[in-house]
Amino acid sequence: MAFKVLLHHYGRFTSPPGRKFVDGIVATVDPVELSNFSSNQMKAILTKCLGYDENSATFLYIKKSNRSLDSGLVLLDDAIQDIDSIVSYTQTYQKLLHVYVSRVELSPLVVADQLEDGGMFAPSTNGKLELVVAVVMTCTPNSLGDMTVTLKDPTGIMAGTIHYKVFKKEDGYANSTKVGSVLILRNVSVFTPKPSKHYLNITVKNIVKVFDNDNDTISRGRLGPF
Repeated sequence: MAFKVLLHHYGRFTSPPGRKFVDGIVATVDPVELSNFSSNQMKAILTKCLGYDENSATFLYIKKSNRSLDSGLVLLDDAIQDIDSIVSYTQTYQKLLHVYVSRVELSPLVVADQLEDGGMFAPSTNGKLELVVAVVMTCTPNSLGDMTVTLKDPTGIMAGTIHYKVFKKEDGYANSTKVGSVLILRNVSVFTPKPSKHYLNITVKNIVKVFDNDNDTISRGRLGPF
């Protein structure tokens, strides 16, 4: 089976909702044989034909059929594991596949927030995000002593709750966790009350570092240097 690839490159993704790929160029690769289709093939085209540095970071995504860029992006490496999905995508668009090249990996924070169907956007098989780096956009203490937060990275927003024991530590979390602070978190559990809603459950053991830009201070967690 052969199909055509529209390779969207030299651009960037805007933040959702209403995500777009802007300032880019579209290269047509035709034909592409399904049996040869791979990330390495696309990266070879980028370096040999389109002037990309082979040592630069590039992340390849395909867009699922009948989905927007908010909820339809899948890592190419993941999609290729399911050949039937590639066939389905190309048949929907008359043997045409959209592949997007990003210099920055879409954060798992955003991927989890856009999960709609329990498919390839699931954060992981154990319901955890390996790494989150995000800015605190809002933070509000609740009656239990926990803090409800809204976190944002360059590509999206997600809600979460920080456990009250985090603020009892002597690492300065109570003073440094505020609007504008940057959190580096590891192995964070994702609570999913329904398929389209996801929240981070942040505990002491998830904290790697907290950067407080106002006071130019860093609070370090138990996981050590990052």
